[in-house]
Amino acid sequence: MAVLAAATVTFLNTYQGGRLFRAYKRRGNLVNVIYGNGVDTYPTAPAGIALPPFGAFGMVRFLEYLQIIDFNTGDVNVYKYDVTNKTIRIYVAGAEMTGASVPVNNSKVICMAIGW
Repeated sequence: MAVLAAATVTFLNTYQGGRLFRAYKRRGNLVNVIYGNGVDTYPTAPAGIALPPFGAFGMVRFLEYLQIIDFNTGDVNVYKYDVTNKTIRIYVAGAEMTGASVPVNNSKVICMAIGW
């Protein structure tokens, strides 16, 4: 089994071009992050699902933050954005998912990407 990598994660920008947050001089996009093929396992180093560069989120200079709004995965896991490693980490019953775990096929996490 392979490990989930940025190349195996699909992104769908639900609003192209980004909305400008004038108060903060930032741009925001709603993004669907789709991952999992029923075979690849959860990565342990760096922990979490690796994300591609900021351009995949509709940004032109940088991705400052990724706010997870909702998830359509059919589970009760908790999803958090790791700013340092630029990954989405999954927590099961308070502990991080282990490397041997296989995420659900075509899991979708809806996020608000904020940057410029």
